[in-house]
Amino acid sequence: MRIGFAGAGLMGRPPAQRLVAAGHQLFVRGRRYDTVEPLPALGAAGKASPAGVADVGEAPVGGQGALQRVVQT
Repeated sequence: MRIGFAGAGLMGRPPAQRLVAAGHQLFVRGRRYDTVEPLPALGAAGKASPAGVADVGEAPVGGQGALQRVVQT
């Protein structure tokens, strides 16, 4: 499954790592490069936006304001 994943920080990195380990194609996006940086080494694809490349999306961020910053950054 192709999964768009916005928010790969403290809350999001563990489930993102499990999704990659389970064999899913993961497209990651974060507000800060350092939160996303480890995931491509595991097999995820870093994207400017996961929109249009995924079948489903996940955004484990702390509130609507944080979600808007991830999506709009």
